[in-house]
Amino acid sequence: MEHNPVEIWERSTSVIRTAMNALKLDAADLVSGAARGRLHQVEEGRVAHP
Repeated sequence: MEHNPVEIWERSTSVIRTAMNALKLDAADLVSGAARGRLHQVEEGRVAHP
């Protein structure tokens, strides 16, 4: 069975877009969430060099 990378990409982005729309999120929410997670790791000492 061959895998079509374009089809995988299109399906993946469609699923992500649908989920984000359902939760009323945009890309900025993901970036700020990732930044908060990184800051939390630094505060707990799990990341040596922020």
